[in-house]
Amino acid sequence: MKRQLAKRLILFGLIIFLGIFWLCTQASALEVGLNEISSPLGLGQEDIRVTIAKVINLSLGILGLVDLLIIIVAGALYLTALGDQERIAKAKKVLIYAGTGLIIILAAFSITNFIFNELIGAVGVGGNANEAPVAGEEIPPYGTYICTGDDPDWSVMCDYDDYDLTKDLPKTLVANCTEAKKCEYICNSGYLFLGGNCQKNPCGTGFIYTGGICKATGFAEITADNMYDLYLNGALVGSAGTWEDIEKYQLNFTQGLNVMAIKAQDMGEAYGLIARFGYGSQTYFVTKGGDSNWKCKNYNYQQSDPSGWQNVSFNDSAWAVPVKQTDIWSPSGRLQYKIPVAEWIWTPTGGSGTRILCRYKYTF
Repeated sequence: MKRQLAKRLILFGLIIFLGIFWLCTQASALEVGLNEISSPLGLGQEDIRVTIAKVINLSLGILGLVDLLIIIVAGALYLTALGDQERIAKAKKVLIYAGTGLIIILAAFSITNFIFNELIGAVGVGGNANEAPVAGEEIPPYGTYICTGDDPDWSVMCDYDDYDLTKDLPKTLVANCTEAKKCEYICNSGYLFLGGNCQKNPCGTGFIYTGGICKATGFAEITADNMYDLYLNGALVGSAGTWEDIEKYQLNFTQGLNVMAIKAQDMGEAYGLIARFGYGSQTYFVTKGGDSNWKCKNYNYQQSDPSGWQNVSFNDSAWAVPVKQTDIWSPSGRLQYKIPVAEWIWTPTGGSGTRILCRYKYTF
């Protein structure tokens, strides 16, 4: 009997505690919402919606307290029944009615709270442009400052955000964008940043302006029997001493005149030079017998190379046009070492064991 009484006391107390706690939290949440929308238009008077909400809030609060008092009285009646079945039945009946009423009141609080939360979101609490700032509150100058001046048609504005600006800034032409809040703009495609200004790109199609020079990336495929040195505009590109391997090099052509210069050295028996030069899949020029654009001269072991022979300015007008090499490759089978379109060449008067210098001028 005592154990049953204890269980009833604990259950009764728990119901009372949870009911009061939940009712208080709902009332507090609703009051906060009411305070937030109490003057949404800044007119200095209470909105009619707030007045209605306060009446509903007060009414539900009173009903909740009355209902809790009824539950307390019914609980006391139930606890003091001392086995009297009539009093127990009456107490249970009151508890059922009061509990149902409490559930309805709590549901009303939930519905009211939901409606006014939605109302707060609809009126945009806190986003009113006419709302006076709180004393001492720092208001960020969003949208106050701008990038001033014009950006020409041949330029592109760098990414920036007005909200990042702390003062009006003039638009500034730069080579590359740095910070979003500096109001920078750069040259559009087809223009170059030169001397602090945007200038029309002086380079042709496929060329890039680098270090004051228009350059295009090309390639060379080459081999020689027995060895070679390859130069472009006086600079050594590569060397090799195995004629069976066809090497490929990357070249940096400049816009204007370019000179390919090749030294080929034969060590005896068969001899020849073959090469192709181009860009992407396009062939610009190749070694070819009878091509007057190629100028070659042969030397023996005792003779030294003429000074500056690989440079652009060297005069090769007295050199000979190369000839195609055919007979020496048969029956040796060395024709398998081919480069598309190109021919094996040598000088007309050179032969086995000689060294030749060849030059080709090409203008982009």
